[in-house]
This record gives sequence, structure tokens and C-alpha cells, in this order.
Amino acid sequence: MERVARERELSAECRTLLVKFDRLFGSDQPGPEKWESLDHDDPARRLGQAREALVRISNGHFGRGRGWTLDNGRERDSFGLFKALFVLSGHVSRSSMSRPLPKRTDLATMVPRRLTAVELCAGAGGMLIGMHAAGFEHLAAIEVDPKAAATLRRNVPGLNVIEADIRKVDFSPYQGVDVVVGGLPCQPYSIHGSRKGKDDDRELFLAGVRAVQRMKPRAFAFENVSGFAQVTHTRYRNVLIRLFRRVGYDVQLVQIDAQDWGVPQRRVRVIIVGIRKDQTSRLFALPRAPENFRLDIGSALQDLLQENGWDGAVQWADRRRHTHTLRGDKIDRGAVTPTLVGYSGTAPRNSAAAWEDVEINISRRPARAPTSKEATVPGFMPALTERMRARIQGFPDSWLFEGGLSHRDQQIANGFPPNAARAVGLGLFTALEGLEFDVDAVMRTPLLDHDIVKPRRKIVPAPPLAPGSDLAKPNIQVA
Repeated sequence: MERVARERELSAECRTLLVKFDRLFGSDQPGPEKWESLDHDDPARRLGQAREALVRISNGHFGRGRGWTLDNGRERDSFGLFKALFVLSGHVSRSSMSRPLPKRTDLATMVPRRLTAVELCAGAGGMLIGMHAAGFEHLAAIEVDPKAAATLRRNVPGLNVIEADIRKVDFSPYQGVDVVVGGLPCQPYSIHGSRKGKDDDRELFLAGVRAVQRMKPRAFAFENVSGFAQVTHTRYRNVLIRLFRRVGYDVQLVQIDAQDWGVPQRRVRVIIVGIRKDQTSRLFALPRAPENFRLDIGSALQDLLQENGWDGAVQWADRRRHTHTLRGDKIDRGAVTPTLVGYSGTAPRNSAAAWEDVEINISRRPARAPTSKEATVPGFMPALTERMRARIQGFPDSWLFEGGLSHRDQQIANGFPPNAARAVGLGLFTALEGLEFDVDAVMRTPLLDHDIVKPRRKIVPAPPLAPGSDLAKPNIQVA
């Protein structure tokens, strides 16, 4: 009876995984009849075998001799298969095949040494902040947009910022760097864009392959929007996986939901991770998010909404804290916002309605927090200042943004949330060094050493980019 119950539970979980697999890679994978014509290490063959295993287990087929039997003699093999399938599908689950880990007292709360990183398409520094907090020192940050490059220089004066198109950068000086990371442009795959994918002029994944080939890092991690995992782009994803494998890397696709990491918005991202084949681990896994780490939008913004005396801010925040939503198979306590996008003067009707559900007017862009008098206007809902937008994205309050209003807002919205980046960085550090972290303790430390003191954000006009400008003056040092 116990065996039957286990099989039913596994079949049900594999049905869920199969849906996720097809969403990531598509259902059109080679079947058993085509495997013999493919190389053993061909990603198409591996994907086909993985999907065939999911289909068979979903249908309750646990036959011997196929690598997924549950008899005692093959218990270890079946556990390894499920572990591989969870990683492959980007699904993090408390599977019935998971084994309870003994309570550890030797988990690390700091890194014994810092690893090196080069970042492509660094933007306003969201991934840079998180990776640094996870134990990585940047040798260079490449960013083509002069306003975003100015933001990086302003906040980290000692950072080697290369203002250039990554397709035109000579990466040979950085050979041997530990990791290459970046947020390659997401517009080609965004559900809000034209969705041209590989045919978009802004598509830079092939440039990412070239950068990895030139630098030969121990690992790489490139983040993109969830649209990158849609069936439409299955063929191109498989091409990229094949190219990365040819230059010497085992590749995984992992999904991360930023709200699990203290970011008060719905923001799902796909991370394509590669571990060089000569590394001991060759396996990346996101750490498990700490319990009670999720942050609701009321708790995130209450102090900012009170700055100009709006006496309704506390009640507004309380309503957000006591709004619960269903996400997957669990109930989330406290409301988060929709995915933040740059301000353009107006908002699409469906987007505006989604923000109104959390009582935020996304169509306005005020320079300051509301007053009690402003709140007496019928139909009043607070709107987001620049500082509030940065808080929603998870940037430290002391991080300053350069350029005009629309440029600053776009930098904030396009950023990878620093705490989500820190989670990815911890996973990379563990994969490369074998160091297990006390994730709860690490994630609750400030992202920046000066973040304990939170100065008021002020708007700073974009400085000149010429050598010798006041960009060279020390301002903020990353911990």
C-alpha cells in the first residue's frame, strides 16, 4: 500500500512537471525512435529522454530496466533522475523524493574569499549589487547606455565601467574570470514587446556565447524575462544550449520568482546557467528561500508614503498586509504589485487596473509623497515616486540614478532585483566552491554596508562622462 501511495504521488508531481517542461522547452521533443540517431550528449536527445521519462511516470509506468523503477535495487537511480528533472524544468519542489537534510551547524554566513565576475549589460547595477553581496568582485561591468553607465560610476566610483556594445568588446583580458553574468536585453522576449525573439536587433545571446567562449569562466548566468521560456522560442533556446555546450558548458534553465526573495512585486525571471565541464560540481541549484522572507507592498512603502504627512498611509499599508492571494498551491500573505515597468506618461488599461487592485495609481509620476490634503480628492490613490519605484525593485535607498526622469525610471524597471541576484550568486558560489550557506542569515544582512543608514534620495543631474569629472570623486562603496 505504501508503494502504491508513493507511485500515485510521484505520478501527480510528474504531471505538474510535464506542464512546466513543455512551457520551458516545448512538447515537440525527439521520441525514443530518434534517440539512436543523435549523439549521446546532444541536448535534443537529453530533452527528449527527460520528457519521455516525465510522460511515462505521469502515466504510472514504473517498469524495471528503464532508469525510473522504484524497486529497492534502483532507488538511488530513480532519486538521481528526479533530481535532474527538477533542475531541468526549473521547478523547485518539496518532492516526495526529496530527503530531509540533517540540521547543519557549520553553514557559512560569509565567504572565505571573493570570486571574480565580469558583467554584461549591467544596467543600473541591480545584479552587480546582489552578486557583490553574495561574494563576487567585479573586474568589469559593460553597459552601452551612457545614463546607466553614469549610474554605475556614480554609485561605485572604483568600478571598471566599460561603456560599449558587448558585440564590440575585446574580452581576452578577462580570461580566467570565475563567473560571467548579465541581463541580456529582454525586449525581444517580453510579452509586452514585439516578441521578435532571435530576429530582434537587440537580441544579444549570441554575443553572450562569444563572451563566454573568449573569457572561459568557471560559470555563467544570464537572466531574462519569463517570455524567453515560451514555446515560441523553443528552437532558439535549444540552439543556444547546443552552442554553450560546444564551448564547454553544461547548461540549465532555472526560474526565479523575485517575490520569494523579499521583492514586493510579481516578477518571474528565467536564468540560463552554465557550469564549465571541468568543474567538480557541474550542477547549479537555487538556494531555498528563507521562511517569512517575503515582503508585502504595504510594509515596503509605508514609511515613504508618510513622508509628507499623509495620515492614511498606515491604513493603506494595513490593507495591503491583510490581502492574501493564491499562488500555485499556496496562499501568500500580503499583497505585492504587478511587474514594474518604466513610466511613459500613460499605462495600458489592463495594467492600470492591475495596479488599482493594490490601490496604486500607476498613470501618475509624482516627485514627492502625497499630503493629507491631496488625499481628500475623490478617488485618490497614491502614485509612485522614484524612490518608491526603486524600493519596489529592491534597490537600496542610497543608490542614486542618473539621467532624465524617463531614463531613471527605465533603469529602475529594467534592473534585476538585487536580492534575487544575491540568491543566484549564492547558488553559483556553492556550485563552484562547494560552500553551503546559512541562506536565512546571509539574506537578512544589508546589501550594502552603508544601507543601515538610509539617506533621503535626491535627484542628481547626469554629470559629464569626460575623464576628470566629479564621477571620479568617492561617493558610495559597495560592501
